[in-house]
Amino acid sequence: KRDGRFHYSEAVSWEAKGKYASLADGAYTIGFRPHHLTLAPGSAASVRVAGKVVITEISGSESVIHMRVGSDTWVSLSHGIHPFRRGQGVELFVQTDRCFYFDQNERLVQ
Repeated sequence: KRDGRFHYSEAVSWEAKGKYASLADGAYTIGFRPHHLTLAPGSAASVRVAGKVVITEISGSESVIHMRVGSDTWVSLSHGIHPFRRGQGVELFVQTDRCFYFDQNERLVQ
């Protein structure tokens, strides 16, 4: 967190709102559940994240999309069949109001 914003990269950042606005600047670990990384914005707190598809798993009426963002792999669980190709560029949206924020001692920020 820096200057009132959480920064994943130069291209991905969002405003620290609510109880997170008063957190000190510094390093935080941020996590989210796969169903909070979606194909369309889920709320006003959704932030666009661009990456490349590593693999897509079709499981019945759901798709599990593994997307490379920088050196990390992000995983989305989306309703519907979405047969993305390996290496294809994709834009997903992380719902930052549903993220989990952990301090440098790996404690959940409440």
